[in-house]
Amino acid sequence: DVITLLKKYTETPVSITVERNKQKITHTITPDKTGKIGIEFKAAGYLPPESFIQSIKNGWHLTVDLTKKTFNIFGHLFHKRTTEGLGGPLMLVATIISSTKEGFSIFLFLLAFISINLGFINFIPLPITDGGQLVFATIEAIIRRPLPEKAVEAIHTISWMLVIALFAFLTFKGSTTFISTGPC
Repeated sequence: DVITLLKKYTETPVSITVERNKQKITHTITPDKTGKIGIEFKAAGYLPPESFIQSIKNGWHLTVDLTKKTFNIFGHLFHKRTTEGLGGPLMLVATIISSTKEGFSIFLFLLAFISINLGFINFIPLPITDGGQLVFATIEAIIRRPLPEKAVEAIHTISWMLVIALFAFLTFKGSTTFISTGPC
């Protein structure tokens, strides 16, 4: 939300209030032309060791939290009807390369995040995903006969063309961003 808000005020002074040690401090900053203000998130270091069972519990809670956030992000994308938060293959590779510089734990976290997103995408009811196959199976169970093969083939072809077009768009969008801002 902050990033989206700051993009509206590029190259314009903005007052930001930060609470640190129970004191509120106000800073006036000017986001650059991309809306960035020079804040970068870094890992605080290694976490203290914990038991195997506690690690499993923490991993489960983190996975549930990331899954909820993924639902919220996709809901926001469909609600706002924008591709602003989406990235293509180039952005994904650049992010992975950048994460390797931040440390192994950040890299593993990113891989887990990508896995959760791929799992979520696989359940979207597009004919080429498992979610779409569930829709086909449900329709066939309701009508008690298989769908015509030509119709299923046409739906799959159109679905693949739309997904490939989306990937091409995101790749082009990512390549222009990558070229204009440079690699991570």
